Parts: sequence; C-alpha cells; structure tokens
Amino acid sequence: MEKMKFQKPLVVMLAAVLAISLFAGCSGSEEASNEGANEPAGTEGTAVLEGDMSTWPDAEFSVLLGWPDHQTAADDAPILKQVYDLTKVRLKLEVPPTNVDEKLNILLASGEYPDVMVIANPTIAQKFIDGGHVIPLDDLIDKYGGQLKANLGEDLDKLRSEDGKIYKIPPGYIMPGAERMLEAGNSFQFLTNVLEEKGWYKPTTFDDIYALLKEVKETYPQYVPMSLALGDENFFNTMVATLGGAEGVRVLGDYVWTKDDKLIYKFKDESIRHALQWLNRLYQEGLIDKESPVQNKDALQAKMASEKVFSSIGHWFDTMYEANSIFNQNGKPFRFKYFLPKAGDHVEKTTYIGYGTSYDAGTYITKKMADPVRFMQFVNWLNTYDGNLAQLGIINYDGEDKEGYDFYIGEDNGQQTLEITTYQINGWQTDELFAAKRGYGHFGYLTFSTDMNEHPSYRYKTARAQLDFSIWWDEEQKRINEGFGESGTDWIEEGRSTSWDFSDVAGLVLKPESDEFVAMTKINQLAYNEMVKLIVSSSDDQFNQGYDAFLAKIEGMGIGQAEATINRMYEDRKKLWN
Repeated sequence: MEKMKFQKPLVVMLAAVLAISLFAGCSGSEEASNEGANEPAGTEGTAVLEGDMSTWPDAEFSVLLGWPDHQTAADDAPILKQVYDLTKVRLKLEVPPTNVDEKLNILLASGEYPDVMVIANPTIAQKFIDGGHVIPLDDLIDKYGGQLKANLGEDLDKLRSEDGKIYKIPPGYIMPGAERMLEAGNSFQFLTNVLEEKGWYKPTTFDDIYALLKEVKETYPQYVPMSLALGDENFFNTMVATLGGAEGVRVLGDYVWTKDDKLIYKFKDESIRHALQWLNRLYQEGLIDKESPVQNKDALQAKMASEKVFSSIGHWFDTMYEANSIFNQNGKPFRFKYFLPKAGDHVEKTTYIGYGTSYDAGTYITKKMADPVRFMQFVNWLNTYDGNLAQLGIINYDGEDKEGYDFYIGEDNGQQTLEITTYQINGWQTDELFAAKRGYGHFGYLTFSTDMNEHPSYRYKTARAQLDFSIWWDEEQKRINEGFGESGTDWIEEGRSTSWDFSDVAGLVLKPESDEFVAMTKINQLAYNEMVKLIVSSSDDQFNQGYDAFLAKIEGMGIGQAEATINRMYEDRKKLWN
C-alpha cells in the first residue's frame, strides 16, 4: 500500500523527510573528543574549536548531491536557520539537473570539485579514491566522530574500502539493532475496478497473473493487459529486480547473492531466466503492450494515467503514482494498487525489499576541503540526538498540534512520541515546494535515519497512529483497501515478510579500467539489448536458443573472471570485517 500520495519515496530522497522517531544517545557519547596529541592527516595547523558550537565563527561548505530531482531548500527555510543558529554552519548544495555520473566524471577530469560529494555510484566513487581526490576519514572519525562511531558500533568496519580505510559517511543509515519497518517499492500494479468486479481478487502467483491478464484481454478490451517501459534501461533493471523479488532471489545491482553465499551474474541465475521466460509467454499471447520494447517511462505513465493500461511491473512510484494522483483529482472510482505475488509455490520467501547499513552511496570529503575537522565536528553533531532532532524539523514541545510546526510531542501508552502536525500534512498535500520551503532532507545524507524504524535508545517512540498509512489515503483508497480487507498498518508485516539484508555484499565494485570492469560494462550493454529481444521472442524455442547463445557469448567476454574477482573481493571483505 502507498504510504502517501504526495511525498517522494525514500528511493528518491535518501534523507528521511517524515521521520517519526529520534535517537537519544547517552550524554557521555554525544560530544566528539577534541583531545589527543596528533591531528588527522591534512589538518596540521588547523585551529580546533571547542565548546558551544553556536559561538563559533561562520563556516560554509559546498556539497554536490549525487542524485537529480532533489529539491534544494530555500535559504530562509526554518530548518536551515535552526541548524545554523546551533552550529554556525551552512551547506551550499548543488544538484546536477540530469546525468549525475557525467557531471562527476567531468569533475574528476578537471580536478575542480566541491568540499563534499555525495556519490551514489560506487564505481565512480572508487575512481575518486584511486586518484587521491577524496581523503580517508579514519583519523577524523577517531578524534571528532565519537557519536558516529557509537551509533554504528561494529558496523563501522563495514564501511571500509578495499585498502582497509574508511572514505565515506553512510547517508541515512539505520542504527544497528533497530527494528525496521519497510514499505515495498518494487511490485506488480493492477487497476482495482477489474479486481473489484472479481470480488476484490488478489493475484498471488505468476499463474494467477497470467490467467487474470487473459481475462482482461477477453473481457476488458479497452485495456492493454500489461505495459512496460523496456526502452528505459533503469526501468528494465528495476523490473528485473522486481521479478527476482517474486522468485525469492536476492538481486543487488549486477549480481545475485545465492543461498550458498556466492555472487553470480544475475542473468545466469535460473530463477531470473524463469521469470523472463514467463514475461515472454505473456508477450507471445498478446498480453503485453507491443510498444513496450521501445517505450520510455513517460509514455508508460501517460498510458496508465489515461486509463489505457491494466497492469505493470516495477517501482510503483515510476508507474502508478502519477496515474493515481490524476484519478484522485478527477474523482475516479478506482486506483492502481500494488501487490507482491510469489512466482509460484516453489518460492519459500519473496525478496522484494533489500536494506542495509553499508549503502552503495556515500558522502565523501574531497582534498579541496579547507577545514575537514570543522566539517567532521558538524557531522558528529548531526549524529547526536540533538543534531538529528534539529535537522528533522521544527518541534513543538508543549504537546499541541500547532500551525508552523512540523512535529509535536505526544504520548502513547505512557511513552512520549513524535507526532506529525496537521500543518505538515496539509503542506505536503497542497504545495509541491513544501519540502524546499521547510528545509526537509537538507542534512539527511550526513546523519542516521529514524524513518520507519524503532531502536531501544530512541527517546521518542513511534506512535501507533503515525504507522497507520490510512491517514494519507483519499476516500476512494479507503474504500478500496476496505474491500480488500486491508488496514493502514498491514504494510509493516508485509515489509518484514519480504525483506532481506544486503549489508554484507553492498558496495562491492570492480576496479575502474580493470579488464573485469571493462568486460562487465560490455556485458551489461549486451545484456540489456539481448534480454529485451528475448522478452519479445516469437516462440519458446527462440527464447531458449537465444538465452543459451547469450550465456555462451558472455563466457567468452569474461563473465567468469568478473565473477571470480567480485567473489574474491567478498571473501577479502569478510576477513577484514571479522
């Protein structure tokens, strides 16, 4: 079920915008240590400030965010002012408008980059590391990152690079030991009017979906049974991960993490092949839109919003979000709704949701940084209870839901809770620039996330009402979910039942320009083109012959060497962590 109709999902904003619980560390670990005879490398002669940060001189740091479409906060946003008043630090953010990797490669070639970079692509991050463009953080964390160390505990070692050093601050990390509450993104989406006419029918397997699409083709000719945006490579990769989730396969990037603790190229996995052949079966029988092989996401979204499509596969934000917003505006008596089916009875547990501590993305300090000590002190403050609270929003402590506040302190079963205000709910629903005006997410990539997780040390607990997504449903969504017999808290157990921890294998990347890296780049280019062709094969024989030929070809291109290298890196990592 959707958490909300207006907020961007977490895959778009790594910072937790609507966080609903906060960390309360013990006072002895909240302040970074400023003692010690030796300064971190590169900081000799830098004056180390101590005491109340609000009395320190002004400091400004330039930051490049590694993902497009992030709304940068207005200069007068109240959250930015609150953080500045407490720390005298400002962050000047730059958000590339389109191709982030291209922007980073230009900066790498020119040597002209900002103080801090948030890099989502681990391959590009490794280029900056190998070239000495970003600095190791071990000494800075040891001396000035006491709270960050306390928060991560032993998981801090999971951030180490191949050379044993730490270069990145994990963005929006989850505190080890927290109970996670995860909402699915990757999923199968269907129009509810047809499902309602079938007695609120829920397809639960690939066979169910096949039969349902055949019925739609025969009985509801106004709809294309299923449409996909295979002309968009990002959509294609998300779709493959979604199919893997239905098959119970742990897909992360190019690889499948097998049950015997190995990493294999995802298209060599038999379950992925089975799922793609199932798609081909749908295509052969005219159940998939003939325009799917060349269609982009914009075209797919337009078809879904204009009521021409019955179903799709992928992340619901990329498919049904816009359509449902338009249906709501136009008062339509139906919506798209997502489901998490199994491929079949052979699947013991689905794997739609991956999570981890060591995200591929990271916040890196470049060698251009003039005062890394001050920046690490600021980061450490953000990772304290008070700092995380301040960057989260403007909070009313008198227990009242008041205008102009983002949260207020409430009570639930004798425990203090952090409640979202009506002011914030209305802001999301009526103003598309509300996040920028308030300053949500401006600092989230430098601290831990309290969004949808519960930790024993959190002072403010998660209110039960906060976890009930029905507060975000429009009247039609309420009617639909009631028809399916679902409540606004069902997503919690749903998320637990389909999630898996990818921390152990996250961030493993081949060295840029290595033979294996070059081979994988060419293999992935071939795979995208060949897999789309295979999905639209005219027969089972053509699919199988084509798939076998593809597997044989990538063996000759070096997939075996790439797999051997990535598995060796994984084994080395386990030795380092242990």
